[in-house]
Amino acid sequence: MGTVGLNFGSPTSGAGFNVSSTVAEIIGNLQNVETLWKTQLTTLQSQDTAISSLGISVNNDGSLTFDAGSLDSVLNSDYSGVAGFFQNVNSWGQAFLTMLTHAGSSSTTGILSLSLKSDSSVESTLNAEITKENALISAQQISLTTELNTANQIMQELPTQLEGVNELYSAITGYNQNLNG
Repeated sequence: MGTVGLNFGSPTSGAGFNVSSTVAEIIGNLQNVETLWKTQLTTLQSQDTAISSLGISVNNDGSLTFDAGSLDSVLNSDYSGVAGFFQNVNSWGQAFLTMLTHAGSSSTTGILSLSLKSDSSVESTLNAEITKENALISAQQISLTTELNTANQIMQELPTQLEGVNELYSAITGYNQNLNG
C-alpha cells in the first residue's frame, strides 16, 4: 500500500528527506480504536436501564451526558449495584478497562504504543536529518567564510594597486608631477 510522509528538502542543494508510515498501518490503528469504542457504546446502549439510572445517557452522536444528581441518588440507594456495574467480572467496567488496556501503551499492539513507536522513529529520523543539515550548513559556512576573506583581501589591496596605477599614469603622462623636485 502507499505511504504518507513528510518531505523536507533544501531549496539550494536539492538534499532532503522523507518520514513515512504506511497508510494501512495508520488506518488499521484507527479502525481498532473505532471498533473498540463502538463495542463499548453498544454495551452501554444495551445496558441502557442501568446506565440511565446512573445518570449517564448516550447521545445520537456517540457522546455521553452525565447527571450527577441521578448518580448521587443511586449511590445512596444501591451502592453495591453501582460498584458491581463497574467492578464485577464480565461487567461493563471490566470490559471498558480491557478496551483501554488494549488501546494503551502497555499493550504492544495498542494504538498508543504503536503511536509512540512511530513517533520515536520519526524523531530519530528527524534528528539524523537535522545533524546532516547542520553539517551541510557548517561546510557552506566555511566555504563562504573563505570566499569572503579572499574578497576582503582583494578589496584591501585595491587602494595600493590604485596608487600604483596612478604612479604609472603620472610617469607616462607627466600629470601630477611634484613641482618641487
